[in-house]
Amino acid sequence: MLQYERAEGKKEGIEIGFHQGIKEGIKENQLLTARNMKNKNMEVNIISELTGLSIEEIEKL
Repeated sequence: MLQYERAEGKKEGIEIGFHQGIKEGIKENQLLTARNMKNKNMEVNIISELTGLSIEEIEKL
């Protein structure tokens, strides 16, 4: 029983880590896209609308 619970806990931990990694990758891609758009002198409000990032996040880039 204990071995099964450990295996389930490990499986759950791996799954949580996988999903967290996906979220971080998406965020990194949003920031990269916003940075490129900002470098092309696009308006911050348009970048925010297209990337889903806040204006504050974009201004920090």
